[in-house]
Amino acid sequence: MQITCYKDFYEFMVLEVPRVTQPILEQRIKEAARIFAKESEQWKETLDSVHLRDGIVEYTLDWSWCARIVRIDQLRINTEAGVTEGDKGTVINPSLYEFTAPDIIELHDSLEPAADVDKGLEVDVTLVPEVGEWPWNDDDHSIEFINRWFDGIVAKARADLLRMGGKRWTDRELAGVCQQEYLRDLNKAKGEVSRKYKNNSTIGA
Repeated sequence: MQITCYKDFYEFMVLEVPRVTQPILEQRIKEAARIFAKESEQWKETLDSVHLRDGIVEYTLDWSWCARIVRIDQLRINTEAGVTEGDKGTVINPSLYEFTAPDIIELHDSLEPAADVDKGLEVDVTLVPEVGEWPWNDDDHSIEFINRWFDGIVAKARADLLRMGGKRWTDRELAGVCQQEYLRDLNKAKGEVSRKYKNNSTIGA
């Protein structure tokens, strides 16, 4: 099935754990997606390009998802000609910039722009959902991420629900099975990220 919003998880999970109340189910699905994203670092995005300004080294990053940045994967600086020609820009060594949560990038003085360059700064990031502020609509998350790792997220949510003590849906044996399914998908996801970093020789160049 194609997941387009987190309510789709709810409709699926109601069948998997039929007697759970809606608030608890929603909370567990959101938390499972957050934990999977945090532990796997699979939610990767390239943010909207930032305009470089003459003499300015501090920039504010912007994104629309209800999420926070947990890693700057790559930062690139481009020239006006490069932007026009569609070049990706020069990868900057992480030692030459500093990220201050939630959204500030400060370039080293040696990278201070000598001229304005529209869309001259590009940043690739790893994101983790913000559970407390997470609406249930299709503008607040990565559709690619939740569809790709749907099974692992569902397995984590089911495991957490089924191991809750004293509930009508409690089933610790089945919770153990679901936890193993979650760990299987999590290890697969982490392995993909690890191989990507290992094979990407341009990061940190």
